[in-house]
Amino acid sequence: MISGDSTPHTKPHPEPVLAAARLAGVDPKKCWYVGDDKRDIESGRAAGMLTIAACWGYMGEHAVQSWGADAVLDHPQQLLEMLGWQAAAV
Repeated sequence: MISGDSTPHTKPHPEPVLAAARLAGVDPKKCWYVGDDKRDIESGRAAGMLTIAACWGYMGEHAVQSWGADAVLDHPQQLLEMLGWQAAAV
């Protein structure tokens, strides 16, 4: 688990999400980062990850479409649908 004080930098710096990818042994370019705040999307993009804005959860800012995420989801079921599509496409 990576928390706010796990790395010298906090989001929107990419280090927290890069540290998580390293711990998982996954190339950041193969990661999907799902976040419910603009700084999550900024952090994921800076790390080279596909970014997904979740329109549920904390929602620190509500202008979700302006965050620059690769995808915007209205409910968690859509993430499962994306994962199913991704598995079928490989």
